[in-house]
Amino acid sequence: MLISLLISAVTTAALAGAPLDTQAQLIQLESARAAPASLEAFSKAEDPAIRARTARALGRLRTAGALGRIQRLVTDPDTDVRRAAAFALSQTPGGSSLARQRLSVETDAAVRVELYLTLGLQGSSGDLAVLIDAISQPVHKEHTAEEVAMAATAIGRMFMRGVWQASGSNVVRRLVEQHRRPSIKIRRGAAFSLARINPATPGTGIAQALIRAAAAEPDAVTQAWFIRATGKLKGVQTEQAELYAQTAKDPDPGVRIATVRAGAQASWTGVSVVLEDLDPEVRLAAISAVGEVRSLDTAKLLGPFVHAGAGLHPSEMDGHAISPKLAEAAAAIRALDRADIWAETETARYSRVQAGLAPSLSQYLTQDHSTHIRMAAASITLDMRQLRRIVAEDESPAVRFAATERLLGGGMATTRAIQLLASRDDKVKAAGANWLADKPSDLAEIPLLRLAGQSPSPEVVRSAVIALARLYQARRRSSPGARALVPGLLAHTDPGIQSAGGALAQALGMPGNGSGTIADPEALEAVHTIRGATIQTAFGTAVIQLMPEEAPLTVQNFARLAEAGFYDGLTFHRVVPDFVVQGGDPRGDGSGGPGHTIPDEINPMRHGRGAVGMAISDRNTAGSQWYAALSPQPHLDGQYTVFGQVTQGLHVLRSMLPGDRIEQIRIERVPTISQRQIKEHTLAKASKEELAATVKPRKKSKRAKRMLAKHLRSSPRVEEPASEPDADEALIVPDGAEQQNADDANEEAANKDAGEVPDDVAPTDEEAPLNEGEKVDFDASEDED
Repeated sequence: MLISLLISAVTTAALAGAPLDTQAQLIQLESARAAPASLEAFSKAEDPAIRARTARALGRLRTAGALGRIQRLVTDPDTDVRRAAAFALSQTPGGSSLARQRLSVETDAAVRVELYLTLGLQGSSGDLAVLIDAISQPVHKEHTAEEVAMAATAIGRMFMRGVWQASGSNVVRRLVEQHRRPSIKIRRGAAFSLARINPATPGTGIAQALIRAAAAEPDAVTQAWFIRATGKLKGVQTEQAELYAQTAKDPDPGVRIATVRAGAQASWTGVSVVLEDLDPEVRLAAISAVGEVRSLDTAKLLGPFVHAGAGLHPSEMDGHAISPKLAEAAAAIRALDRADIWAETETARYSRVQAGLAPSLSQYLTQDHSTHIRMAAASITLDMRQLRRIVAEDESPAVRFAATERLLGGGMATTRAIQLLASRDDKVKAAGANWLADKPSDLAEIPLLRLAGQSPSPEVVRSAVIALARLYQARRRSSPGARALVPGLLAHTDPGIQSAGGALAQALGMPGNGSGTIADPEALEAVHTIRGATIQTAFGTAVIQLMPEEAPLTVQNFARLAEAGFYDGLTFHRVVPDFVVQGGDPRGDGSGGPGHTIPDEINPMRHGRGAVGMAISDRNTAGSQWYAALSPQPHLDGQYTVFGQVTQGLHVLRSMLPGDRIEQIRIERVPTISQRQIKEHTLAKASKEELAATVKPRKKSKRAKRMLAKHLRSSPRVEEPASEPDADEALIVPDGAEQQNADDANEEAANKDAGEVPDDVAPTDEEAPLNEGEKVDFDASEDED
């Protein structure tokens, strides 16, 4: 990890070395998703920093039309340029073919790492042989551990994209064999891919080897992934139970969380024991796991959690912190998503009461309960009539969204969402449009266009326009009706509608309102002064180092929102133990934003522990929601914009529970170069004036004057005219020094003719400072006037 961070830092420095005016131009071009030909001149610049920054911009265009220019840059003589171009291939359709060709001739290990990443994000089953060969080779100078680790990780990335051949027995066997490697990086890469593949029947020998690897792994992160990879194994139930019994007591909470998640897949009844864990994060994971193990008496185990916290409210807690009991009660209700538990029969009601639950689920949907409890209950209820009522009437957008999600679940979801658009209630219409924004459908285009052009409700118009923008962006097409709406939307008095209109214009390839870009070098220089953010919570403070060189638009947007107080009081609406903590949604349900979007700025920064990135629902949909990774998450690399790194207080973010609040975010800046120069000049001037007012000039002896004048003869800054010496001056000549005095007299005469400063003119420090180490005798006991 340290080496990869150092490599990233070097590349970041190289990109930042490009002139600000050039960087600003490239930002505008990539933000507008301009044609690759518009970057031609930059790709041929003499400055390698400009070529590297151009490669980054070409990758962000995400079009196959950029491949020709990226191909030229990936063979550039400068290593930083080639590395930037190799990463650009991972973002460009069709980049895997070129990456495979370059791997055989590329000499730099850091560039090859990015080429392996490209195979993971773009490659097909035919590229698996390259990756298998890479992880089968020993590590040496020409084949580094970083390369092997990325090749191993790329296999899992392939599987996540649907390349099913990556889950073959031979591939799984090769990945399991990596547990014997001494390099943690390689073991992590292999364990990550195994956790993503989650093999079921790789063979008894391979399954047992995987369990042994999980039990013996010394690195906590790697061990957690190995454990997750054992959840679906068949025919080794005894070995699984022994492994989970051991790792459920591990000191690391990430290992214990992985244990209950894998245990739930394996139907391990021991997950119930972890409900008593002292760590709230682990308990939340265990509550969810218990709900998945059908052989357990879920109501009996989770009823006490619901009973203990369902009646609490966040306002009753100290400060802005949510009670762990309330968070656990909400998680327990979600885990009780089984029709038999909530059946409306006398027997079922009696069993619920005995377990500590309310007689009916509808009782948790009343306004007497907190938003967290109502959201949880709405997410599992089966009463369609009640869900429609909640969508139309509940005062909380988060609860309405949860009810909408439940209402639209199942095979008829899109049809039901379109039906909501015809409702007489504006909140219901907006809820349907918000759902369709996340799940675009061509069937919804006409009703959405009608709402966007005719509805008097700003909320409905805004939701409909955003849904249209997502639809056209996903389908890569345009619409005359939508294009006709854009001018009116951009001129609307509602800022949210203006921003939505800009997003629609961008999706249609039309000129927008100019938001979401950096216009000039001065603005970019101002962005580069943003260096950090301090997040204050009820549990303490977390510090984020921001990365304007990697993601200037994202950092600018985040800082503007923070300095405007946008984040103050918002909740961490999404907390997934040992995965991410996410906040920045003004609605509190995961679907809200600031009313505008910014372009993606995907970069090579990895999702290590503490990485900070922007949440999106589709390309170029980032707004205000951000997340911090609580553990390494390689599957997010190259998919989301990383714009910061938690440097202090990650334990504070790990302590968050769903509903905990952001009290304030403060932005830290450094002065610009011009501001520093002005400040330094002002301080120097003040020091000079203070010195002139307090320091009394000291009378110098004639001998000191001669020494200083002699020193000044070589100073080019002395321009004062020569002056006549006093007539009554007389030199005191020591015994035996007549010749020396004669030489001095001749030298003084020559100096006078040359315009040098005479003895009686005292030079200033600015005119001729003494050389370091030179000694001058200022003994005033002799040769004074």
